[in-house]
Amino acid sequence: NSVLATITVNPVSVGGTVTSSATVCSGANSGTLTLAGHTGTITGWESSLDAFATAGTPIVNTTTSLNYLNIVATTSYRAIVQSGVCPASNSVLATITVNPVSVGGTVTSSATVCSGANSGTLTLAGHTGTINGWESSLDAFATAGTPIVNTTTSLNYTNIFVTTSYRAIVQSGTCPASNSVLATITVNPVSVGGTVTSSATVCSGANSGTLTLAGYTGTINGWESSLDAFATAGTPIVNTTTTLSYTNLATTTSYRAILQNGTCPIANSTKATITVSPLPAGGILASPDTVLSGNNSGKLKLSGQTGTVSRWEYSYDNFVTAVTISNTSAALNYLDLTKTTYYRALISSNPCTAVYSDTLEIVVVPDTTSPSVKEIIVAPGFSPNNDGVNDEFIIVNSTGEPLKLNVFNRWGNLVYEDNNYQNTWTGKANEGLLTGNQVLPEGTYFYLIETGSKKLSGYLTLKY
Repeated sequence: NSVLATITVNPVSVGGTVTSSATVCSGANSGTLTLAGHTGTITGWESSLDAFATAGTPIVNTTTSLNYLNIVATTSYRAIVQSGVCPASNSVLATITVNPVSVGGTVTSSATVCSGANSGTLTLAGHTGTINGWESSLDAFATAGTPIVNTTTSLNYTNIFVTTSYRAIVQSGTCPASNSVLATITVNPVSVGGTVTSSATVCSGANSGTLTLAGYTGTINGWESSLDAFATAGTPIVNTTTTLSYTNLATTTSYRAILQNGTCPIANSTKATITVSPLPAGGILASPDTVLSGNNSGKLKLSGQTGTVSRWEYSYDNFVTAVTISNTSAALNYLDLTKTTYYRALISSNPCTAVYSDTLEIVVVPDTTSPSVKEIIVAPGFSPNNDGVNDEFIIVNSTGEPLKLNVFNRWGNLVYEDNNYQNTWTGKANEGLLTGNQVLPEGTYFYLIETGSKKLSGYLTLKY
């Protein structure tokens, strides 16, 4: 018999299957791939970044398992198996998909707004991953934020009342979620003008005081003054403090402060008004008069005063001592005086110091004539200005006889004549060179009075 020959037949190489594919986060991953269902000997492993579209990169490993650690790019793996002399066979590959690390990005942009009247849009950029949602926080995320259902890159806000921070939550695949850089909407409280205290009434030209602002919210931009209580625009005052001093005002003036809190609209404080009372002026009383004792009457009239009449006073000794008269009008009647009396009015303009008018003397002449012949009393002057006081030249004539009056100017020319004078002369000429309305000029005139029993002469003053 011949020597036998043996033909050894190797089974066909079967690459088997690598388990299992996975998805991991870049740079922080690990795992083990396992080959099973293969026929033959493992001659090595390979990796590929393009799923073996091109040649793989050899890995020296002849075991059925392969560890991977902290890979940063998606990588496919396979084993190479050969059964004897049979051609080598590649296993079914396993791919470790690598997700890039989550990057939260940045929310733009922070802003400062006014409480309750605001709006805007925040935008996320520079992020890596999918937006899971947004969050808001009232303490800049010192504690957990409040979720906002929104998976877009923009977030609108409107009419918020308190400072609020916002951020997006971004996650890339299996990587841990990452928070964006926050944006904060700083909310300024609404500007509040506050109250200026306090209004006051002062005397013109000699006054001072300080106004104070309180109860405001914001920064004081300045103050304003106004002479019409701000019916028109005020006049700016450069002052950013809470107090404002005034001094020596001559006109009633209102003041207010101008406030602004951050971006909020400007607010005016309440106004305080310094009411300025004019200095009182005593005024002028009508010309003095001469009357007969116990048989007289008349009216005193005050003019040219500034302020109000607080009272009148009379005196018998030219106000060394005085007696008060309860009368607040600008006129005062007198009746049946028996001795020379002085009168004046007290004029007030609070809070200014009161002042007196000029003093008027009513000269009272005793009636000492005999029963048959009365004294003739001549007024020292008159003022025919149609004010109802001393408008006529008065002669007290109780003789019962007609009275003749002649009046001469300073050159000795006769300007007025009346053979039966009845206290009706109002300063107009009726003799001499008559022109215009015959009104004589102010000045001193000489008079001559005749009755059946006596003659009197003297001077009178004509003043309008």
